[in-house]
Amino acid sequence: MNRSMALIRGLVLVAVLIIVACLSACSESEDSDSPDGDQSEGDIDQENSTDGDLENLENSDAEESEMSSETDADEEDFSGLCRIEKSTHTCLDEPYACLYQIFDDGGHLIKSMFDTECDGPEYTACDYYGYNDEGEKISGSSDINCDGIMDNYCWNIEFIEDENKELEQIDDYCDGIPDICWVSLFNEATQLITRQKDDDCNGEIDFQYEAPLYSPKSAEDGTCYFYEYNEDGKMVYRSEDETQCDGIPDRCWYLIYDGNGNMTEEKEDQLCDGSMDSCEYYEYDSNGNVLTEKKDDTCDGQPDNTCLAYTYDENNLKITETLDRDCDGTPDKACKTWEYDEHGNAVRYSYDDQCKGESFDCTLWTYNDSDIMLTHALDEGCDGSMDGDCRLWEYDTENKLTKFSYNADCSDLPEICDIYEYGCSITP
Repeated sequence: MNRSMALIRGLVLVAVLIIVACLSACSESEDSDSPDGDQSEGDIDQENSTDGDLENLENSDAEESEMSSETDADEEDFSGLCRIEKSTHTCLDEPYACLYQIFDDGGHLIKSMFDTECDGPEYTACDYYGYNDEGEKISGSSDINCDGIMDNYCWNIEFIEDENKELEQIDDYCDGIPDICWVSLFNEATQLITRQKDDDCNGEIDFQYEAPLYSPKSAEDGTCYFYEYNEDGKMVYRSEDETQCDGIPDRCWYLIYDGNGNMTEEKEDQLCDGSMDSCEYYEYDSNGNVLTEKKDDTCDGQPDNTCLAYTYDENNLKITETLDRDCDGTPDKACKTWEYDEHGNAVRYSYDDQCKGESFDCTLWTYNDSDIMLTHALDEGCDGSMDGDCRLWEYDTENKLTKFSYNADCSDLPEICDIYEYGCSITP
């Protein structure tokens, strides 16, 4: 949440926000998705493929080694609970900050209270959230000193169904006067068409995105995005207008699909003059898994720069990825492999920089009987030892998180340790 507007309220608040940021980071470290092979960062989304630039993939080994390495918060049911997160340094010392979280009967977080001294019942910051009937978060507000008066970053979202329109208002000081408004328009297939920004909520549009935000850029950069879809809802054309949104596109892309709805080709026209400057080709197996991604710098039908190849197991989990930089048929960079347990959980990832059969960078994971992650660690020599970035999760018999710890060098005492308790006697 953006709390920058609160900085003018004094250095004391700055200290509070530092604690809040630390607590949020720790909470995120135990709430992310598990590294299942079918969700790894090497996969591409055929309907929402990015610019198609494969040149940076050879440098993505660090990202792959992380592979969404934390636990899945959806495994836990917080319905009607109150949870306390106590932040310590070594798990043995007294907590230096506490976060109280209250959930409604549907398991949605409705209130967070920060206590920088863990001595209650006085809190240093409170956040509130609201949801619609579908469980989607539609409002939020902050009470800096928890005195019951909202005073920092209030926002709400309203969807007008008969107009296919979504209104979002941001009120930086919660004084009832919105400071920024966003208007999002959708087509009948609920695909985002435009997103308009009204800087002072006076009804005058100051900036307009043509959506979806394919390659997100700041609203101040003066770039508009245009999209067209086929009757199946697949994007077939997109363009960027980079000259202050004058309506004349500066870069264009054309997307082609096979009979199964898989994108097989993406052509880039850098000047939108009808001459294709580069192409990317995709091949699939009978299950729709991407087998190859190949880049053709001249769009002459011959891939010549950055060819990727993938293989999968019988459960459609990716097990290998190879990079052939000059597309001569010989992998020469960033060979990656994944191993899974019988439940499809990734247990080992390895990286071979030169594709010589010598992995020097591995990541290891373990899980409990409910397929919830218990440990994550880097194995720098791929010899089975835990050498760095050690993370440990502990759960009770109901699979509710009770402890998370982080140790940069996998030594005895962690640098970060969060302890979780449930059933605190606090009402919303």
